[in-house]
Amino acid sequence: RIDYRFGAYRGSSYKLILNSDDAKYGGGGMHPEGMMILKAEKEPADNRDYSIAFPLPAYAAVIFSFDRPEADDAAEKDEK
Repeated sequence: RIDYRFGAYRGSSYKLILNSDDAKYGGGGMHPEGMMILKAEKEPADNRDYSIAFPLPAYAAVIFSFDRPEADDAAEKDEK
Protein backbone atom coordinates (compact mmCIF):
# COMPACT_ATOMS: atom_id res chain seq x y z
CA ARG A 1 0.00 0.00 0.00
CA ILE A 2 1.27 3.40 -0.93
CA ASP A 3 -0.38 5.23 1.96
CA TYR A 4 -1.07 2.86 4.84
CA ARG A 5 -2.36 5.16 7.60
CA PHE A 6 -2.40 4.51 11.34
CA GLY A 7 -3.52 6.62 14.31
CA ALA A 8 -0.81 8.51 16.18
CA TYR A 9 -0.31 10.81 19.14
CA ARG A 10 -0.46 14.53 18.44
CA GLY A 11 2.98 16.10 18.04
CA SER A 12 4.79 12.75 18.00
CA SER A 13 7.58 11.54 15.74
CA TYR A 14 7.96 7.93 14.63
CA LYS A 15 11.25 6.32 13.60
CA LEU A 16 11.31 3.15 11.50
CA ILE A 17 13.38 0.61 13.44
CA LEU A 18 12.49 -2.66 11.69
CA ASN A 19 11.23 -3.32 8.19
CA SER A 20 11.00 -6.92 7.01
CA ASP A 21 11.25 -5.62 3.43
CA ASP A 22 14.83 -4.46 4.10
CA ALA A 23 17.38 -5.99 1.71
CA LYS A 24 19.23 -7.64 4.62
CA TYR A 25 16.12 -9.80 5.20
CA GLY A 26 15.80 -10.62 1.49
CA GLY A 27 13.24 -7.93 0.72
CA GLY A 28 13.16 -5.17 -1.87
CA GLY A 29 14.78 -2.63 0.45
CA MET A 30 12.09 0.02 0.05
CA HIS A 31 12.93 1.83 3.32
CA PRO A 32 16.16 1.02 5.20
CA GLU A 33 15.71 0.80 8.98
CA GLY A 34 16.51 3.96 10.90
CA MET A 35 16.44 6.04 7.73
CA MET A 36 12.85 7.22 8.01
CA ILE A 37 11.36 9.52 10.64
CA LEU A 38 7.69 10.45 10.28
CA LYS A 39 5.76 13.20 12.07
CA ALA A 40 2.09 12.86 13.02
CA GLU A 41 -0.25 15.01 10.94
CA LYS A 42 -3.79 16.25 11.56
CA GLU A 43 -5.62 13.48 9.70
CA PRO A 44 -8.02 11.21 11.62
CA ALA A 45 -7.37 7.45 11.72
CA ASP A 46 -7.99 4.64 14.21
CA ASN A 47 -10.10 6.85 16.51
CA ARG A 48 -7.30 9.43 16.80
CA ASP A 49 -7.24 12.99 15.47
CA TYR A 50 -3.66 12.59 14.20
CA SER A 51 -2.05 9.90 12.09
CA ILE A 52 0.95 8.78 10.07
CA ALA A 53 0.88 7.63 6.42
CA PHE A 54 3.54 5.13 5.43
CA PRO A 55 4.18 3.26 2.15
CA LEU A 56 3.81 -0.30 3.44
CA PRO A 57 5.36 -2.94 1.14
CA ALA A 58 3.28 -6.05 0.37
CA TYR A 59 3.70 -8.82 2.97
CA ALA A 60 5.99 -6.63 5.08
CA ALA A 61 6.00 -6.05 8.81
CA VAL A 62 7.28 -2.75 10.19
CA ILE A 63 8.04 -1.54 13.70
CA PHE A 64 8.35 2.09 14.72
CA SER A 65 9.63 3.67 17.90
CA PHE A 66 8.07 6.97 18.86
CA ASP A 67 8.74 10.08 20.85
CA ARG A 68 5.50 11.08 22.54
CA PRO A 69 5.37 14.52 24.12
CA GLU A 70 4.40 14.25 27.81
CA ALA A 71 1.81 17.01 27.48
CA ASP A 72 0.07 15.08 24.72
CA ASP A 73 -2.49 13.24 26.88
CA ALA A 74 -3.78 16.42 28.49
CA ALA A 75 -3.89 18.25 25.16
CA GLU A 76 -5.89 15.46 23.49
CA LYS A 77 -8.43 15.50 26.33
CA ASP A 78 -8.76 19.30 26.02
CA GLU A 79 -9.48 19.00 22.27
CA LYS A 80 -12.48 16.68 22.87
